[in-house]
Amino acid sequence: MTLVGAPEKPAPVAAFNLIIGRHRLAGSAIGGIRENSEMLDFCADHGITSDIELIKIQDINQAYERLAKSDVKYRFVIDIRVAQVKILNYRKINSSYSRPGETVL
Repeated sequence: MTLVGAPEKPAPVAAFNLIIGRHRLAGSAIGGIRENSEMLDFCADHGITSDIELIKIQDINQAYERLAKSDVKYRFVIDIRVAQVKILNYRKINSSYSRPGETVL
């Protein structure tokens, strides 16, 4: 049995039944890759979104300080699009910066 998420009330476990049947009990706060993909697909299909605070990569230290102070209302999401564009531009300018088998954009 795998428990994903926290139950509303403590779940009683009969240890003897686990031992005799060679059963396993596991838990996860978020599930695995497949479950996360299914959940994200479901949310996309039904227009379910989350509240986030989008931060720049340059502001990561401030975000960490706020986290330490419990001054966070929403999940931080780091916007790395600017960094990705800079990397792509660098690769275009310096075409020798490609790994074996990699195509420079």
